[in-house]
Amino acid sequence: MVSGVASITVEPLIKSFERHLRAENKRPQTIDHYVGATRQFVAFCAAENMPGVENVTRDPVETWLERLHQTYKPHSVRNRFIGLRIFFRWLLAEGEISRDPTARTKPPAVDQVAKDVVAVEDMRRVFAMLDKAKRWRDAAIVALLYDTGMRASELADCRREHINLDNGVTFIPKSKNHRTRVVRLSPAGVRYLDRYLRRQPKEPEYLLEGTRGKLTRSGVYQIVREIFEEAGVKGTIGPHDLRHTSASHVVGEMSESEMMQLFGRSDAGMARHYARQALEAAALEAHGRASPLTRLMGTK
Repeated sequence: MVSGVASITVEPLIKSFERHLRAENKRPQTIDHYVGATRQFVAFCAAENMPGVENVTRDPVETWLERLHQTYKPHSVRNRFIGLRIFFRWLLAEGEISRDPTARTKPPAVDQVAKDVVAVEDMRRVFAMLDKAKRWRDAAIVALLYDTGMRASELADCRREHINLDNGVTFIPKSKNHRTRVVRLSPAGVRYLDRYLRRQPKEPEYLLEGTRGKLTRSGVYQIVREIFEEAGVKGTIGPHDLRHTSASHVVGEMSESEMMQLFGRSDAGMARHYARQALEAAALEAHGRASPLTRLMGTK
């Protein structure tokens, strides 16, 4: 058992927790999130002179959540709570604690918020800007994310050997849900990628490489955000917003099962999750055509 106010004594357990997550084949981003949330809670307990993890009750957890709500958005607070809960569940399973202080605490509620979906006209303006400036790498990044709905991490980890320009197929060996899948680039997407690759001094190991090695997930995020800010597109647009945009722009053109395959989701509600705004707009338009009151009144 650990004891004391845990910022020092709990560190070996956090390291063991991190090794456990790696053994579970969790994604590096997921591991960083869970471990980071745990360390944040431990630091809070130390600053407030609260007991070590073996004596933590429900109250410190809820006090921590209240503090987080003063700084973070509800979605971020919920994610941090989930990371901490997984840590305590691991401690319980390992026999390091006798009870889980998060067991009776409900995850913070998160309201559905509208995602930033880029309008078709804005997407055209972004590509026109990049084409005019001959920024082939940036154009290839936006084209891949928008055309295929790939995640930023999937694009950053994409190797040159995974792409076949002749048939436009890209193989993703490890997605978020640990499944392999393939996505197809349109002829326009292939053209953007071909333009970029032809200008590389040598055949790259990873699709996106720079002087310091392969581009990271955070690097992809930074590039995309700067591109859309420069183009004057409203909102803070990142790779995940392009994923939502891609899904929104194919609503009605693809079946739900096809969208699940393309976007690497295993749940049947994927289309409603990633294209909710487009579906709502389509429903409103449909109501305009089939309003029961209009039909009742016989308005032409």
